Amino acid sequence: MYRKPTFRRKVEWDIDPNKISVGSLPDLLKDFHLHEYFSKFGIIRDIFVSQGQGTYRLGFVTFRDVDSVKKVLGNQPHQLSGTQVTVSLAKSKRSADNGCPKQNDTGCSKTEDAFADTEDLLLDKEAVDFDPNYATILVSQLKPKATEADLRAYFSKFGTVAEVEIKINRATGESRGFGFVTYLDRRSIDSVLNTCHFLDKCRIKVQQAIRHGMSRDHNMHPFNRKMQWKFNVNKIFIRALPKSIKDFHLHEYFSKFGIIKDVFVSEGQDARRCGFITFRDMDSARRVLDNQPHLLNETQITVSLGKVKQSAETE
Repeated sequence: MYRKPTFRRKVEWDIDPNKISVGSLPDLLKDFHLHEYFSKFGIIRDIFVSQGQGTYRLGFVTFRDVDSVKKVLGNQPHQLSGTQVTVSLAKSKRSADNGCPKQNDTGCSKTEDAFADTEDLLLDKEAVDFDPNYATILVSQLKPKATEADLRAYFSKFGTVAEVEIKINRATGESRGFGFVTYLDRRSIDSVLNTCHFLDKCRIKVQQAIRHGMSRDHNMHPFNRKMQWKFNVNKIFIRALPKSIKDFHLHEYFSKFGIIKDVFVSEGQDARRCGFITFRDMDSARRVLDNQPHLLNETQITVSLGKVKQSAETE
């Protein structure tokens, strides 16, 4: 009996000059291993490891720049955890019907739904304003043991960090799994948002934070208007100061960063005792922030940029 021949649709391939394919990945190698190893060649935008075993288990690493891919290919062979891996330029399927590459979502975060609850906590029914000049990022999917010092140390490589805050559950005292990092310069955020991030072997999600503004009801009583905070670029804030540290200790230590105009230490218990130092120049405050962490009298202290209150009406 004659059978009508079936024709398979021809599939062509497109080379992605920013992406490499890593073949024959052992089961023990995870996405953070790829990130840890290939980061030395350039800024990574995305990492994906396919499911499978042995020769069928693949990894894909997308770099921001083509030159990073050239460095990887020019430094063959590569060994990860004692295993030699096969690295080549990645390809994507293109249907012969329209000549267009098959679309594939290569966003750094693969589990958007996991963050829905976190974002709902932040985006409540109050009016919010998206400010493109707002130099703060929202960092989510943090491990419970992640600290503000960990965030500061990691994100400082993208620019001068003015402030770091991890949100804490007041009832339990434990981390809520997300926090905020504020930069001194808005331009630092551009690099952060175009990079894939791992902290303590865990992929974290980073996005532009949304500034919570006051209600758009301009007839609101002025005493009920929400207060906003503005950074004082010449002032640093030191929290949780031990009682053993006095104002002259702060002056003695921080004078090496520049000329100090004022030093103030508040009264209170250790957790609420804080200090403020005002420099004559902004560059002095920047040097302090860029040289974290700081040790006074064998005690590590947390330093951030000082803030002053202002009415949202005057922003």
